[in-house]
Amino acid sequence: MRRRAEWLVSLPLAVASGLGAHCFAYWLVSPGAEQHMGLHAERGHAYLGYTPAIVIWGFALVLAGLVLCVGEGLRGREPSQPPLPLFALLPPAGFAVQEHLERLLGTGGIPHDLITEPTFLVGLALQLPFALAALLFAYGLQALGFGFGRAVARTLVLRRPAFLAPPPLLSLPALATQIAPSILVPGRGPRAPPLAHCL
Repeated sequence: MRRRAEWLVSLPLAVASGLGAHCFAYWLVSPGAEQHMGLHAERGHAYLGYTPAIVIWGFALVLAGLVLCVGEGLRGREPSQPPLPLFALLPPAGFAVQEHLERLLGTGGIPHDLITEPTFLVGLALQLPFALAALLFAYGLQALGFGFGRAVARTLVLRRPAFLAPPPLLSLPALATQIAPSILVPGRGPRAPPLAHCL
């Protein structure tokens, strides 16, 4: 359950960081001539029309992961770490695959010098800071969910009424107690007569 919670929070954020770096790279550096940019925007970036649906699905996954984190906190478990390899590998690999697919769909072929284009290099370089920001955000969300769950659990424990036993139906007699002898009574009996007097 804990692994499911961290993946539900981390995966949409890792994808969002890759797409964010991709868009920012295209905003910073134009990929080529105006006609090439127009063709690329019409065909290669046509999927961006689905951005609202992608955002809604990503938000729903993060929210579901956050609810699972709260549940883990209610059970008193410690927060787990977001999967670091996901943030280290998915955004740059996703960006490279995305760029090649966009060029293939936009122009019908993949240029041999794609990885040396300024847009590609800038987009690849931006993956690291965007992924780091997404990783920190995922860590903060998970810690917030676990902390909220633990706070609710503590509140429920403090407000729980103490269990009161019902009064007994029959009263049992008190246990017999040993009575201590008085200090005026000697501890041993009277002294017997000497043996010589008895003979």
